[in-house]
Amino acid sequence: MTTSCIYEGTVRHRRLHPANEFTHRVAMVYVDLDELPALLDGRLARSRPGLLRFRGPNREVTAPDRELDGIAKRRDPQHLHLARSLVNIAVVERLIALRQQQEIDRASARRRADSNENTGEPSRAGRAEVERLRADARAQLAAALDIYAKHGQHRGIGTVYINSGLLHLDGGDLESAVADAARAFSQGEERRDSILLARARLLQCTIENARLEEQIGDDPSHHAQLAAGFARDAVEYARQTQNTRLLARAYVWQGLTFANEPVADLEAARRSCRQAMALLETGGAERQCGWDDLETLKSRVLHTRPIDPVLRAWSNGAVENKTFQQMTEEFARDSFENLLFGVCRFKECAGGYPETVTVVSWGFKAARFDLHREALRWPAPRFRYCGVNQPQDLDGARRGEAATVASFRQDRYGTGDVLGSKRAARNPFSRRPPYEVSCPEVAALLRHRGPEPFEGSVPW
Repeated sequence: MTTSCIYEGTVRHRRLHPANEFTHRVAMVYVDLDELPALLDGRLARSRPGLLRFRGPNREVTAPDRELDGIAKRRDPQHLHLARSLVNIAVVERLIALRQQQEIDRASARRRADSNENTGEPSRAGRAEVERLRADARAQLAAALDIYAKHGQHRGIGTVYINSGLLHLDGGDLESAVADAARAFSQGEERRDSILLARARLLQCTIENARLEEQIGDDPSHHAQLAAGFARDAVEYARQTQNTRLLARAYVWQGLTFANEPVADLEAARRSCRQAMALLETGGAERQCGWDDLETLKSRVLHTRPIDPVLRAWSNGAVENKTFQQMTEEFARDSFENLLFGVCRFKECAGGYPETVTVVSWGFKAARFDLHREALRWPAPRFRYCGVNQPQDLDGARRGEAATVASFRQDRYGTGDVLGSKRAARNPFSRRPPYEVSCPEVAALLRHRGPEPFEGSVPW
């Protein structure tokens, strides 16, 4: 009995604006690789031309295979499916070329660091391969453009221009990239295609940011203004679609633009970063995998931050007419209350709840505070744990922390026999915090004893 089979199903597409809905059948093949030699009497996959062709176990695949492309051309050389395949081939070739270019650049950096290392010949061969891949990708796009133009398929034409612009950008030909981006935008404008308009603006934003980073031009502020305008337009156009990934990418590039000099606005960049992460969070962490641009933005705005003026004032002993001691929270008896009461104290002093929370503590306590965050239902994208230093007896500290984390897993609000008795011992005068009165929005949470999760409303 074989496990390989064909799954049949239905794909449903529904768009609200403009209203459009349809369904179509699909079939997908599940193949157990161990069964390949026997499937269809050995005719399904073979090492010579066939329905599927394997190049052999030792051959690294560095570019898309052309055989299916050739079959499609022989059947209908002007079919739209062929144009889509050609664009997909070009996209893959561009990404392979980009990866190889990055590897060459890293090798060059190592060569500069070690002048005795002789890698000139491999470098030249690698750059020649990069150029060959890019030239091949441009040829695929040219063929796809011819098909799309004959069918009058505006989005396909715009997609070709966008990918052509990215190829030019990778190669440093910014003027050609600008021209392609303008052509793509014109295609979207002609049909009021918000998806194409957003993608074209994203390309234009990327180009202007490249000019800033490479210090091209005499007026950096002009390119910064252009990039900001393109990013703003990309976000607005993407909002008119139901494409959350497109909107997330628009927020990412808006954040990168805000983070760029000479007019960096890191707080605005952080807001854009959080908006992108919130959009991607609903699809799971794997949706963020591979988003190099998002990782770049996060590294710029979430891990480095200038000293806040208020903190600088606190370090000098006062904020307006309040001393540092007056601003601190003094009722917490454990780490859970440190987090919850700290948020409440912030509301007392600032008049509202914080937008983000950053906890600074021992590095080995991260898991504990993540449990506290979940118990408070604080959104993960707006919470950051900054682990600093480790105690000398790290192994002993970790053993003790494992026991504490286990206790909080069973008693997440710290009100049971074990954790509750610790709180009582740390409050010999039975002082009561004032937060049920000063923060009535969280009064129910403050009174909640668990162990079931709190299901009431929270103000964040």
